[in-house]
Amino acid sequence: MHNTASGAYSLKAMTVVVIIFLPLVLGYQAWTYYVFRRRVSREEFTAPGPARQEQATDAAVRLPVSEAEGKGP
Repeated sequence: MHNTASGAYSLKAMTVVVIIFLPLVLGYQAWTYYVFRRRVSREEFTAPGPARQEQATDAAVRLPVSEAEGKGP
């Protein structure tokens, strides 16, 4: 008799699951690291200047009221 925390079938099933899903998880982690590898600079987080704010305001004014509120047409 073996002194294990789980039965032999459960341990074999979990081994198969790990063999299948561990490479998938590691591959996904590598892919996300590759996609988001570029550093973000401070300039990308600064507030938009006055010209950008005016353009954004003008665009919002030109939208119909239902679209500006996010309710759709």
